[in-house]
Amino acid sequence: MHNESFAFLIFWLILSFVLIFSYICLLFYGWAQIKKSASAKKSTLQLLRGVHHDVEMANDMYESALNNIQEEIVRHQTTVKILREYGIYNMIQQGVNPAHFIKIRVVTYRDSFIDFGIVRCFICFSNYKEGDRLK
Repeated sequence: MHNESFAFLIFWLILSFVLIFSYICLLFYGWAQIKKSASAKKSTLQLLRGVHHDVEMANDMYESALNNIQEEIVRHQTTVKILREYGIYNMIQQGVNPAHFIKIRVVTYRDSFIDFGIVRCFICFSNYKEGDRLK
């Protein structure tokens, strides 16, 4: 009988240690999951802050582009107004009067014209060469 009670005591001790070890493992697992959850929450908050920052940056870029377009429209309208005041706008729309074009003198191109910024044709964008006749 003494051997049976001793075996029973050993059995309960081993079972108790297994249960205590399992409980401690579950505690550490829960603690690790809480840390993992806190890390995920921190990452999510950082991501949301980044998205919010990106939205603000996109709004700023949109506002800037809109302002640039509006400024460009005002500049274009001002240019058209000036051209109309001087009668040049109609000339641009219809081309140069042939009588006026004949009066423009012909000049022979020289390499020294480069100093004045005259390098290429404004119509075809080809570079001038020494001796080209320009009007």
